[in-house]
Amino acid sequence: MSLYRGDFMDDIVSNYEKSGKMSALHGKGKPIEPSSGDPLQNVRKEANYLPSWIEQQQLIRKEIIQAIKLLELDGHTPKMQICLDKLNANITQYNKSCPPIMQRGFITAENIHTKHEQWS
Repeated sequence: MSLYRGDFMDDIVSNYEKSGKMSALHGKGKPIEPSSGDPLQNVRKEANYLPSWIEQQQLIRKEIIQAIKLLELDGHTPKMQICLDKLNANITQYNKSCPPIMQRGFITAENIHTKHEQWS
């Protein structure tokens, strides 16, 4: 009996080692590949978690494409302005929920093509 008395998990691991099951682990002896990028992003990806601001980002991208099509068909009309107002309201909500570095500016009929490139 040792002088050190560990916790319950130490006992479980030591019993597992004594039974010889630690030598038959998948990947034993192989190097562990370090994950690249943001550790939190990797955890989210493995858990299949999509933050709400990313969902909003995808929705805004689709709305920008629809607004460009509307602009090409009808030009700058009151209907187009309503579409842009709705789009900018969604951008406001997006800016409130996303990290500060990801915040974006508002869209007008004049800058919609450059903003489309920024959102893509």
